[in-house]
Amino acid sequence: MRSDLPRSNFSYTLCFLTRGDHILMLHRRRPPNQGLWNRVGGRIEAGESPLTACLREVREETGYHFWYSNAQITHHVVEPLPAWAQTV
Repeated sequence: MRSDLPRSNFSYTLCFLTRGDHILMLHRRRPPNQGLWNRVGGRIEAGESPLTACLREVREETGYHFWYSNAQITHHVVEPLPAWAQTV
């Protein structure tokens, strides 16, 4: 984990992976979003920045490896963690 990145109070991320006018979507196989199409994303772990969490989630969910030099956060929204995501 990079310590030079800002920490945050975000609780989860959604990552938009784009190439040209295409956006990578995942077809969820497990509850709570089973059968739905969604972006890559998930919880931000303790000590992670939103960007670090996005890069980790992309690697975990797709197998793609991105580096800080070719990744950026273009927009972020701070919201409470949804109720369904508060249970483990």
